Amino acid sequence: LRACRYIRIYESAGMDIGKLVVSVKGTNLTGQQLYNILLEKYHLQMEMAGGTYVLAMFTVADTREGYERLVKALLAIDGQCRPGEKQSGETVHIREKEHILPQQVLSVAEAWDEEKEEVTLRQGIGRIAGEFIHLYPPGIPIIVPGEIIPESVGGQILTYTQNQMPVHGVGYKEDDVYVTVLKTGKTERKKYEKN
Repeated sequence: LRACRYIRIYESAGMDIGKLVVSVKGTNLTGQQLYNILLEKYHLQMEMAGGTYVLAMFTVADTREGYERLVKALLAIDGQCRPGEKQSGETVHIREKEHILPQQVLSVAEAWDEEKEEVTLRQGIGRIAGEFIHLYPPGIPIIVPGEIIPESVGGQILTYTQNQMPVHGVGYKEDDVYVTVLKTGKTERKKYEKN
């Protein structure tokens, strides 16, 4: 796979040989598109897709033929790839800023017990999250209850949903993405920020 011009394989010291992270960052493909192509055209089931990568997992039951098929598929897809524009935020209508970690203003338990409401993703920016939002797999939260949803996270969520990635903890109505937030206004939020 070192012959690939655009697709990259992540390697690191002490790498788990049972896992292969295949990156399409900087190409015209998203991780979900690569996942779909491998499944639909080459009948290869990946473990998961991320924004710019897919994860392949191997077992003792995999055959040499399976490995060779994966290599041939990735080389063929790489031959069709072309350099792409920066993907993060390209189609996002919420202006994406440099990624900022969300500010935790309430514990998960405190936020869980508060009254909640569903609002559009755009309206949820700057509000306190009332639900976990995550890609599954792998299930690592993008935002947790009690954190203020920053604009950068809103852009990330929108990018994932626009690329039809499996985002859990959001809703869809009339072509809009909805999130659950605490039923507190900006004045109440400032009170939390001061404490």
